[in-house]
Amino acid sequence: MKTIAVLLIIILKLCLSFIPYSKLGSVMHRHTLLMKPENLESGDMKDDISAPEDIPEFTKINSEFRFKLDNKAIAALSSLLGSFLFLFQHTQPVSGVALINAMAQDSLPLEKALCNGKPTIIDFYADWCESCKAMAPTMRRMETEFAEKVNFVAIDGANSENSDLVGKFRVDGIPHLAFLTKQGEVKTALIGAVPETVLEDEIFSLSRSKSLPYSGYDAFEGESHFPLIEETKEVCKTE
Repeated sequence: MKTIAVLLIIILKLCLSFIPYSKLGSVMHRHTLLMKPENLESGDMKDDISAPEDIPEFTKINSEFRFKLDNKAIAALSSLLGSFLFLFQHTQPVSGVALINAMAQDSLPLEKALCNGKPTIIDFYADWCESCKAMAPTMRRMETEFAEKVNFVAIDGANSENSDLVGKFRVDGIPHLAFLTKQGEVKTALIGAVPETVLEDEIFSLSRSKSLPYSGYDAFEGESHFPLIEETKEVCKTE
C-alpha cells in the first residue's frame, strides 16, 4: 500500500507539470518563444507584443505559485491516502491463513492438554486447505469464548513431523476435528467444512461434558477410543 501511495504522488506531480498554473505562466511561455534566437534573427518579433521588462521577477512569481500549488495538492493527496490506508486496514477482515497461523502459534501443547483435566479439540489443518480457511474465523472465536473450559490444539496435518499423530487419529481428510473428553476418549470427529452452528453446538456441549449433538466420523469403531492412552500415562505421571 505504501508503494501505491508513492506512485500516486509521483503521478500527481507529473500531471501538475503539464497544467498552465496562471496567466503569468502563459505570458512567460509566450515571451520565451518570442525571445528565441531563431525568432529574433528572422525578425518575427512583433511590435504589438510587449515582453515583460523584468523577466526574473515574472519567473520568481510563477515558480512560487507553482511551488505552492504543488505542495497544497500533495498535502491534500497525502491526507486522502492516509485516510484511505487507515480505513482499508481497519475494514479488511483478517485472512484465513493468518488466523490459522495465529491459532497454531497459540495452540496449547498436546502434552499439557492431556493432563489438565479439560476436554480437548484437536484440529488437524493445512494452510492450503480452503475449508480450514473458511472455518478459521469461527474456530478462533470459539477458542476465545471457551478458552477456560476447552483445550484447543492445532496440528499441521500436512507436516511430516506430525505423521505419527495423523496415523493415531486416522486422519484421512482435512480439516479433521477430533473431540476428546477430559479422560482422552475420542467421542467423534467432524471432517471437512463444518457449518458454524454445528461447531458452536458441538463445542458448547463438549465444554459441559454433555452428549454431543452431532455424530461424525468414528475412526475407532469396534476399537479403543483412547488413541493417546499410553502417552497420557507417561506424560501425566510426571506432571
